[in-house]
Amino acid sequence: METDQAYVCFMTPQELENLRTSQQLSKQATGVYAQYALSRNLSEEEIISRINNGDPYVIRRKATANLDEKITFEDGIK
Repeated sequence: METDQAYVCFMTPQELENLRTSQQLSKQATGVYAQYALSRNLSEEEIISRINNGDPYVIRRKATANLDEKITFEDGIK
């Protein structure tokens, strides 16, 4: 997050399922990327407020719609 490669995402399981279904129906690549990353541009104040409010969240890596772009990383836990 310090290098602007990740963001806090507040999408609910239902929102994620709806997104996946919509993408599948329109024959798009499934995932939370580009315009589908609804939490990506939240202000720092809104993020802090939602976290303090107890809203569930995950940290997501920023991804583009470019399917040829390969992202590699070392899983420190696995």
